Amino acid sequence: MSLLSTFITNHLIKSLEVQFTAHEPELQQAFVDEVAAAVNDVVTWVNSKISMRPPMEAPHEEGK
Repeated sequence: MSLLSTFITNHLIKSLEVQFTAHEPELQQAFVDEVAAAVNDVVTWVNSKISMRPPMEAPHEEGK
C-alpha cells in the first residue's frame, strides 16, 4: 500500500468518521454531502493529471 493510500485509510477516513459521528443526525447528511463534493474535486483533479500524461506504449514481446 502506498503512503498516500495508507494515510487516507488510517488517518483521513478515521478522522472523517469521528467528525461524522460527532454531528447531530440532522447534520450528518450535510457533512456527507460536503465530503462527497470534496472527493469529487479530488477525482476531477486526478483525472486532469491522468489526461495530461503521454499514453503508455504496450510492451513489445521479444522473440516473435
